[in-house]
Amino acid sequence: MPGLYVNVILPLALQDTYTYRIPLKFKRKIYPGQRVIVQFGRKKFFSALVLEIIDNPPSGIEFKEIVQVLDDKPLLFPENFKLWKWMAEYYCCSLGEIFRAALPSGFILESRSKVIFAGKGEEYTLSKEEYMIIDLIGEKILSIDNLQKKAGKDFSFRTLNSLIEKNIIRIEERIVNKYKPKTSARLKLNSKIGSKEELNSLMENLKRSKKQQSLLLHFCEKMVPSISKKELLEETGISGGVLKALIRKGIFVEFQEEVSRLDTGVKDEYVEINSLNGDQQEIIKEVRSGFEQNRVVLIHGDTAGGKAGIYIS
Repeated sequence: MPGLYVNVILPLALQDTYTYRIPLKFKRKIYPGQRVIVQFGRKKFFSALVLEIIDNPPSGIEFKEIVQVLDDKPLLFPENFKLWKWMAEYYCCSLGEIFRAALPSGFILESRSKVIFAGKGEEYTLSKEEYMIIDLIGEKILSIDNLQKKAGKDFSFRTLNSLIEKNIIRIEERIVNKYKPKTSARLKLNSKIGSKEELNSLMENLKRSKKQQSLLLHFCEKMVPSISKKELLEETGISGGVLKALIRKGIFVEFQEEVSRLDTGVKDEYVEINSLNGDQQEIIKEVRSGFEQNRVVLIHGDTAGGKAGIYIS
């Protein structure tokens, strides 16, 4: 049926747009630039952007219907989509990635999005459906998928969107810190061992455990406040099980210390810049001569022909 299909952009890293059928109840209510709710996959729902309305969808495919219309007016205009298409081509990304980056998180609804009660900023007259969603959320943080299951047939994405626009509920945003510092396991003597007498007593008690005694003695001979666990085991050639026994006895304390990821263990080396060849030296003389005569000097040469060395000099 002419004009009853749309191509939409989903907020996903997908190269293609997807075609959905417009139900008769939404005919003449959908325009490019509006957000609509669509089902993608078996159970997931997303807010998608209408890119265009089409008359001739691909043949041989059974199309899903648009579930709901979120906006009364378009959020985006043809000029925006023209820019997005250029960005997608220039930066080798999808329209869905630009959609997710360009619009605030509150405009992007999906089944896994989590909503939280934000409190009333202004006084609004709320509908029965809006009160129901507020009651279901309560003090909890709920995914839209769970909220939809709790509300059943009374759930409406449009109602949810209305509460977001009124700042009564909001989409929860979490910034996940993916960086994890690099650490190294180190060892130190237990702070309870505070005198030479106590240390000598420990040595005496370890007489029957020669390897444990040897490990402790090696540490003491280093005369350092702490040592790398790896270094201690490599220098003594003693197994980690012996070390664990000393830790269990409370003689050693193991802890983690942050280390730089840039520390390669290689000392800095300074390399001298190659001296100029004869041709470069001759050009520099000509350039300086030109400067003395207040002339503009242009250096013309092939790529990798040595111009950078002349500029530096």
